[in-house]
Amino acid sequence: MTCCELHPRVMTPEDEARELEGDPLDWVPPEELQRCSEVAAFYDGAAVLLTGATGFVGSLVLEKLLRSCPGVSVVYVLVRDKKGVPLRERLRSHLETVIFSEARKACPDYLRKVVPIAGDCTQPGLGISPDDAAELASKVSVFFHVAATVRFDADLRTATVTNVSSTCEAVALMKRMSNLKAFVYMSTAYSNAPRDEIEEKFYPPGLKAEELLKLIRIMDDEQLAQILPLLLGDWPNTYTFTKAVAEDVVRSGGSGLPVSIIRPSIVSSTYHEPLALWAGNLYGPNAMGLGGAVGVLHAMSIDSNAMADGVPADMVANATIACAWETWCRHSKRTLIQQASAEPGIFNCVSTPRHPISWGQVINYAHHGRSFPSIRNFWVAYLFMFKAKFGYVTGAVLFHLIPAIIADTFLYLKGIKPILWNMYSRIHGASQALEPFTTREWTFKDDNFASLLGRMGAVDRKLFPCDIVDVDWEWFISNTMRGLRLYLLNESFDTLEAARKRYRRLVVVNQTLVATGSALLLFKLWQILVAQIRL
Repeated sequence: MTCCELHPRVMTPEDEARELEGDPLDWVPPEELQRCSEVAAFYDGAAVLLTGATGFVGSLVLEKLLRSCPGVSVVYVLVRDKKGVPLRERLRSHLETVIFSEARKACPDYLRKVVPIAGDCTQPGLGISPDDAAELASKVSVFFHVAATVRFDADLRTATVTNVSSTCEAVALMKRMSNLKAFVYMSTAYSNAPRDEIEEKFYPPGLKAEELLKLIRIMDDEQLAQILPLLLGDWPNTYTFTKAVAEDVVRSGGSGLPVSIIRPSIVSSTYHEPLALWAGNLYGPNAMGLGGAVGVLHAMSIDSNAMADGVPADMVANATIACAWETWCRHSKRTLIQQASAEPGIFNCVSTPRHPISWGQVINYAHHGRSFPSIRNFWVAYLFMFKAKFGYVTGAVLFHLIPAIIADTFLYLKGIKPILWNMYSRIHGASQALEPFTTREWTFKDDNFASLLGRMGAVDRKLFPCDIVDVDWEWFISNTMRGLRLYLLNESFDTLEAARKRYRRLVVVNQTLVATGSALLLFKLWQILVAQIRL
């Protein structure tokens, strides 16, 4: 007899009628789904260790564990120790943010279940005290290593210490855990960016971890900057390069153990839960989307025909949680001989194999964001895509630098500090960092991830949705600006009508300037033509 048969629901005739019209699980309360969930059951009585719990995806992993895995015993989270601010207070402040509102309702004792551990991923041993490390080693059964620096422009030392050294320390701690059921390392789908086709397997890194760590010990920052192009080779940045090195650390240290790597591609705002369209940071697609929406970004180096591989953040969190369950299922079914020789599993959490969308479609859908302008819109939202480098440089000069010079000159004459030139310098730096991902596409294989979805039953796929096929790209991208407006700009919808009125005025001013400029250009061309005829 199944769990659901032991806990039958009492439904009204209206409920029964609604179930006949759609997915019956849509009407099952979350607490009943949890009782029928194999994934949630895996966490019953489990002690979990999570690094990166205050980051974008890490926050969602923590939130989902609290909200949908009621049997979890404790979640240890690594928190940096700041003088004068107790760990508990720092953790409480984080757990009281809006993203945890639903988790607080589902798990009233969340402050008891979430235990802060003083630590720092940039320090030896993750900065964890010997006593805390001993407690973690004896109690933790599921370890998520999510912490990383995701900045594309991070210097090599910072990226190596945060992404490589911390992974070495995490693997060392993991190997001490006597009750380990799953260790999941979060990498990136672009860790092997020099390859055109990326399968769910290990590839040779650009450099071994011990060699890279030795380099940053013996070289100063200037020397590292000089050899950086040689080290990176065809890797687009230090982030993807160090993630490749870290994957090799997991491969060598995790062989024979219940270990997996999950590789999400570009992580965007949430699709559905716990809050639809929630954006937790200003990196990657969020920065690009917000810059275009508020009328600052008008030219980008983008191949409109190239595939844009992205995954909503809540699906990445759900997939990570399900990945730990699948890791243990796979490991526990092997014989001792098979376990000893097994490599860690790899799961490409990507969109192009089964639900592709091009950059051109993304930009077209994003234009609907004009219906949700910011009250602080700098200008009208429009974006020109340039595939060729020369076209992008020309567009940047015409639509960014020349307007910046004019506007900053006007501000200077009025006694106001110029801001646009410096702002566009940062924007162009960010655009160059994104260029490898917006002008090129990769062929990803996701057979392992598809198998994970196949192993999940209907209940688990409902409780932990992570199938990219379920995403309505048009709705998601068209409404992304609503989330950016609300969660990044902190603008309530009470100001929406005023913002729309202001945006309409900007449209009129923009059209007037375009019409005037076009008229002057035509007049000048006419003068030139008349002068040539007279000659």
